[in-house]
Amino acid sequence: MPNLIRALALLALATLTACGSPPPSAMELYRLDHIRQGKLTPEPGSPESCTPRLIARLPIEVQNRLLIVPVSINGQTVRLIVDTGPNARHLPKPPLVV
Repeated sequence: MPNLIRALALLALATLTACGSPPPSAMELYRLDHIRQGKLTPEPGSPESCTPRLIARLPIEVQNRLLIVPVSINGQTVRLIVDTGPNARHLPKPPLVV
C-alpha cells in the first residue's frame, strides 16, 4: 500500500509540474519576429502594440542577490523586492570582492 501511495504521489507531482502554457508555435515566433523587425503591424490591443512609457525612476539596491526598491506608501518608506522571474540571466551579477 505505501508503494501505491508513493507512486500516485509521484504521478501527481509529474502532472503538476508538466502543467503550464505550451511553448509558442513556429508561426507565432515568426509573427513576433516580424513585429519586432517592423515588417508586420501588431493587432490593436495585443501586448505587442503597447508602447512602454516611463512612469518613475527608482533606485535599485542589490542585497543578498535580491533586488530591493525603497518606495514610499502613504508617507511610510517600505522596501519592495523585485521579482525577475525564474530566469537567472536577468539578475545582476554581484560585485567582485577583492
